[in-house]
Amino acid sequence: MSHPKINYYRNKITEPKAHLIMDNNVEKLIDIITKDNINNVINLEHGYTALDIAIITHANNVIKYLIELGANIDFKEDPKLNPSELAYRYNNEYFLELYRKSSKN
Repeated sequence: MSHPKINYYRNKITEPKAHLIMDNNVEKLIDIITKDNINNVINLEHGYTALDIAIITHANNVIKYLIELGANIDFKEDPKLNPSELAYRYNNEYFLELYRKSSKN
């Protein structure tokens, strides 16, 4: 189930990289998001990383790609929520399941 604010963020966040994430477009992200910039903030206004945006918009293919690439699933830049808190707020069960599995290891 998608969260009502997803469309709000789709309209509010204008960075091209963010829209590739929201569109769940892993193929085009491969050349843009690398291990060197995986945890960088993409949306400066909201302080979101690529993983944050993928979680909020339920771009689960992108979530899988970013985690495989090495995204920090515990990254938090005050005062924003960390990825698991965002997943809980936006009902992203896919990420929460990955998070639970990684916490067990």
